[in-house]
Amino acid sequence: MSGQIIPRGKDTWLVRVFIGRDENGKRKYHNKTIHGGKKVAQKYLNDMLREKDAGTQIEKRAACLDDSHLCKTL
Repeated sequence: MSGQIIPRGKDTWLVRVFIGRDENGKRKYHNKTIHGGKKVAQKYLNDMLREKDAGTQIEKRAACLDDSHLCKTL
């Protein structure tokens, strides 16, 4: 499974997309909190999975989640 929708509260969802493993074998995920209905979260997950399959953008977003927590323009 490449993506998950996890309920976090009333109309709040955590969307997780698996992007791969780092050089140490640790799993890397793209995480995003979505506020709204489950359909909104499903649409976001579908969009991220489409980007992952196409090999665009999602890897760049994951680079922003590095240890430094600073996002550089790629």
